[in-house]
Amino acid sequence: MKSLALLTALVGAFGTVACAGKIPPEQRARLAVVRSVRFGPDSGAPSQVRNDCRLGEELLEELADETRRYITIRLVGDHSGVPGRVLAMRFTRVEGVGSNESGASSITLIGRLLEDGEVIGAFTAQRSSEQSGDTCEVLGRIVDVLADDVAGWLRNPTPDAILGGL
Repeated sequence: MKSLALLTALVGAFGTVACAGKIPPEQRARLAVVRSVRFGPDSGAPSQVRNDCRLGEELLEELADETRRYITIRLVGDHSGVPGRVLAMRFTRVEGVGSNESGASSITLIGRLLEDGEVIGAFTAQRSSEQSGDTCEVLGRIVDVLADDVAGWLRNPTPDAILGGL
């Protein structure tokens, strides 16, 4: 009977902690995110990846999903003149293989967090995968993990952070 009471107390404590992590919408931090996640000029992204894969959109969707409990995100066209906190990101390196090839696929992403136009945080994130298959699907899975990395960084942004597998 004592063990049942102890188990009930533990479950209750963990349930309270889990619920405590959910912040009411009116109390969540507000973040503007630049809606266009572009490829840097030297990213190496093949035209097939640039034209056919929705990496930027997938990154933003996954980031919104990962942060929805503690941040309210709104998309903006540009960071210029936007008050408050704004996150801008860019793919600086994209390497992917096609379905009939084997090898690593990887993505490097950089981001800057501004507050009222001043940079208050920045990161470089990189993830890779040895999976084979459709290029967009493999790169999409990498982007999902990068979004998790960025979501974690947003809880405590720092300058010059290194995220992921770098």
